[in-house]
Amino acid sequence: MKKNITINLFGALYNIDEDAYDLLFRYQEDMKRYFAGREGGEEIADDIEHRVAELMAELKASGVEAITIEHIEAIIRRIGSPEQLDGDAEEDDAQPRMEKPRKKLFRNPDDRKLAGVLSGMAAYFGVDPMALRLIALVLIFVTKGVGLLVYLICWLIIPEAKTPEDKLRMRGEPVNMESLREEILNGAGKVEDFVRSPQTESKARGCLSTVVDLFAGLFKLLLFVFLGGLAVLFVFGLLLVICCIGMALYASIDGFGLLFFHNSDAVLLQTLEQLPLTANLGFWVSALSLLVLLAIPVYVFVHWLGRFWGRGGGVAPKARTTLIVSWLAALVLFGIFTTTTSISVARSYQENQRKLYSINGFYVPEWEYNYLKQNDWNVLVHKNCSDDYIDWGHYYSKDGQRYLHGRNVDGQMEYQLEKKEKVTPGLYRLEAVGRTDGAGAYIYAQQGTSVYKQEIPVCGEEQGSIWLDAQKRIAAGGLSVSDSIRYHEICARHDGKGHGWSRVVVDSIVVTKPGELRYGVSNVPAFTGKPWRGTWLSAADFTLTRL
Repeated sequence: MKKNITINLFGALYNIDEDAYDLLFRYQEDMKRYFAGREGGEEIADDIEHRVAELMAELKASGVEAITIEHIEAIIRRIGSPEQLDGDAEEDDAQPRMEKPRKKLFRNPDDRKLAGVLSGMAAYFGVDPMALRLIALVLIFVTKGVGLLVYLICWLIIPEAKTPEDKLRMRGEPVNMESLREEILNGAGKVEDFVRSPQTESKARGCLSTVVDLFAGLFKLLLFVFLGGLAVLFVFGLLLVICCIGMALYASIDGFGLLFFHNSDAVLLQTLEQLPLTANLGFWVSALSLLVLLAIPVYVFVHWLGRFWGRGGGVAPKARTTLIVSWLAALVLFGIFTTTTSISVARSYQENQRKLYSINGFYVPEWEYNYLKQNDWNVLVHKNCSDDYIDWGHYYSKDGQRYLHGRNVDGQMEYQLEKKEKVTPGLYRLEAVGRTDGAGAYIYAQQGTSVYKQEIPVCGEEQGSIWLDAQKRIAAGGLSVSDSIRYHEICARHDGKGHGWSRVVVDSIVVTKPGELRYGVSNVPAFTGKPWRGTWLSAADFTLTRL
């Protein structure tokens, strides 16, 4: 079955076979090139085109519905070749302008195993394509895949011989009406079709060619899997990044943003592995939408390149409309389902994290959770506080030291953390350091109903008893080198103003029976017996000593 097309020639429409149109087009182009440099050459070419139109009109009037290549050949014989038409011209202008044979490198579509690269090179260099294929197979294995990369690059940069003219140039044959007609009627493509027919394939190709075909088929499969895998990984990787960004934005808006920004790189990687993305239907809809969003521009770009290189037309108007509507629909779907997926997964992850990292029902961000667990701290009360349980940076001596810390967020903060230590009967002392900006914060120890406590001095973020003591020690002199360095570090903190830390001692803690002694820091009025007047408190360096 041949494809028919409709052409408009001087206002008249004609149905013509695709092969016949190709031959007619080449004939007219050859006429234009031949007479291009002659005086009145353009008029001659137009006259010939009018003559072609008259002969085609005669065919149409005689009842011919579709003009075939045989009709075009008959028209060409009646009109004649350019040389025949120019036979009576003057001698100095009558030299035929035959195009010199000049080879050009193309990919050969008529004798290809994969893309026709090696067959095209064989035609260009005049060698057996089977030899090049064997050499290529050896090089792929010897170079550990580098030869494969070179083949792919050649596939991309070497054009395919699509037209009869390209195929003639590929073989270095002259491009004229005779050779074009011969290529169209009895070209290599028809010979190749015969050679590839099931009846003659096994006899004509031989064992060696079968081996090459086997490797070529395996290569096609591996290449398809490789490129498909890369495309899938790219789409899913890009979608995962977008979803993570959406989750982080939602977490920040929802007040859970510290979850994403207080984790180490290893924890973040573990977090991504725990995300239930692939179990979410919205994720797959988003993935397909993203694939459409990326594929349509690539498709249009490839068509544009084909049009730019003269190897194809642009996108048809109907197809263009379909592509635009599809792209916009994919954009809407991608936006909706990516947003809903990000929110859904973020909420699910938040719930899991709150269950996994909780102490006495209080959620603790992961890095703070690990610190509290490693140091055996237990959360008893955490009400109207920020998400922080600990802090670092404003220590009384060096940076990098972590300490218990709580601060108001909404209403009156209630903060109480404690740890347990096994003790025997005797007298004990609890020492710690603390700071606060308001009265009502205590360091305490408790066994049974007996509670021992000492209030943290209110110094805010400046000076404090530790800073004052360091000032006195330096002024008194007689310090060792190590003590001198330590006290100077304390005095230099906060531009020489200190950070408000004071030493707190709870003396005379009486333990009457073996068991556990609980101690910690609290500002809860129901426990301390004093109202809280500040907005934040800090405590560190708890040491329990048996006297």
